[in-house]
Amino acid sequence: MDQATLFSDSRHGVEAMATIENPEELFVAPLLDPFRGRLRTQSVVDEVIAHLRSRSLGRHPSLRLVLSLPPARSSGDLAEETALALRCYAAARIREAEQAIRINRFEGVARIPWGAAVAVAVLLLVLSVYALLPPGWKPALNMATPFLTVLIWVAIWIPVEYLLYESWSLKRLRTAYQVLADIEVEIVTTSAPSPEPSRNDREIPAADPIG
Repeated sequence: MDQATLFSDSRHGVEAMATIENPEELFVAPLLDPFRGRLRTQSVVDEVIAHLRSRSLGRHPSLRLVLSLPPARSSGDLAEETALALRCYAAARIREAEQAIRINRFEGVARIPWGAAVAVAVLLLVLSVYALLPPGWKPALNMATPFLTVLIWVAIWIPVEYLLYESWSLKRLRTAYQVLADIEVEIVTTSAPSPEPSRNDREIPAADPIG
């Protein structure tokens, strides 16, 4: 049975339990196949990160992963190898998140002068038109004032949004991968199911003698 990862939360940490058929399912989700009991739709690491992002990460909780594998897939050093692979994966994702944060910060700062220029230009245009219009046309300009106000607000808000909010989710994602980088891994073996007897192995009742 290859179900979704089960999580147990406490004040100081998270414990995740996952049953998989091979270590590759840590990073690659198997094909969904309910007939074979494969109910996992994400890789184990994606499920762990999604769970971490759904809870508070302010105190940097500890993370422990218990992997249940078939005996043929288990080895003495598999826990250490798995922990090392997850830490390397987390380090790569942290670098990606930090690069995206830097890009957002640069683009937000770069858009501020342009947004301010648009806002000032619209404001000066409105004041100039208002000063040059005949008195009879000024009520029409007053009707257009709300639309021009929205234009000025959008020109200023988009750069500010990049600086204040666009990187917020990325920072949460980076923190989740930082928690993953300190993961502890334990490997347990699943008990192999007893094979069902085939038709050839089943007892065939003796036929009644004729006569």
